[in-house]
Amino acid sequence: MGAAGEPLGRGLNLAALARSAGGAPVEVPGWPVEVQSLPAPSAVAGERARWLVVLEGEVIVDLPSGAFRVLKAGDGLAFPLGVEATLRSVARPAILLWHTAR
Repeated sequence: MGAAGEPLGRGLNLAALARSAGGAPVEVPGWPVEVQSLPAPSAVAGERARWLVVLEGEVIVDLPSGAFRVLKAGDGLAFPLGVEATLRSVARPAILLWHTAR
């Protein structure tokens, strides 16, 4: 049973769910998150504030100012509203988890 007496649901393979969409973000049922495989560079438009967590692989986050961040599995990064960037996987497609406050 869960903390509120709710039965626990089934486990969900987030990496497999992300890979099933060919690079597009996929909503995780019942959670305020999306997962995404990153086979090609992807733009972050900055239209909403959200958190990025790298589940697998490595990602380079290129910022318009020329600055960048390198994130590895287990790393997280906050994207405030209005921050734009380009994400690129290193070596193999990374698996990302996005959390957006609702």
